[in-house]
This record gives sequence, C-alpha cells and structure tokens, in this order.
Amino acid sequence: MRHAVMLAIVAATVAALDQVTKAMAHTPRHNPQYAFGVAGGQTAALCCIAIAVLAVFGLLGWRFADRIGAPSWVLVAMVTASGSNTVDRVMFGSVRDFIVTPWVIVNIADVVIAAGIVTILGCTTVHLRPRTAKTLADLSG
Repeated sequence: MRHAVMLAIVAATVAALDQVTKAMAHTPRHNPQYAFGVAGGQTAALCCIAIAVLAVFGLLGWRFADRIGAPSWVLVAMVTASGSNTVDRVMFGSVRDFIVTPWVIVNIADVVIAAGIVTILGCTTVHLRPRTAKTLADLSG
C-alpha cells in the first residue's frame, strides 16, 4: 500500500509541476510536433498515437523495468509526463514548451521523459538489480 501511495505522489507531482509551469510560462511556444520535433502530423492522429504508446508502455513497461531493475517510479513519472503532454494536445492542439535550449524548446514533461529514458538505458547497461545477483543480506547470512 505504501508503494502505491508513493507512486501516486510521483504521478501527482509530475503532472502538477508540468501543468503549473506551463501555465506560468510568460511566453510558451505551442509545439504541434511530437518527440522533440522529430515527428509531426494531425493533432487527432498524434493524440491517438500518444494514447496507444502510453497504453503499450504502461502495460509492457512494468515487465521490462522489473527485468532490468528500473525503479517503478521512473516508469510512473514517464507515463505521467507523456500523459500531461497528451492533455496539452487535446486541450490546446499542441504542447506548450517554454524551456529554451540551443537545440530544442521543451517543457518539464519532456525533461522527465528524457531523464527516464537515460535511467532505463543506465539500468539496462549496468543492471542495477539483476535477478541472478545475490543481495548483501543473502551474502551476510
């Protein structure tokens, strides 16, 4: 039960932080494209694709994350961030970006998604919690 509460807090924090910062941005840029500007298209099609990706990632991501030892809160944060951007698409027809870098303009949800990808790649590479390894408790006693 505590784990579920912690995951709910992560989801609420990510959603609130993303939506509040977008609302407070002085000059948000409406980005009709998807995935850091890599893909574009009709808003309805992008929303359908985003919802499908959320569903597949939400269902299959847990099994994969458990195998590589990725913390469940990372997946919750990523799914919530993606959902928050999808809410923007539905409500405004585009995602509101406001963090300007030399390469792209992003928002908090984009940063959370990118950090989650880096974390999952790190877990895949390093195997932070491989199933075959013994824990310190197993070794000590």
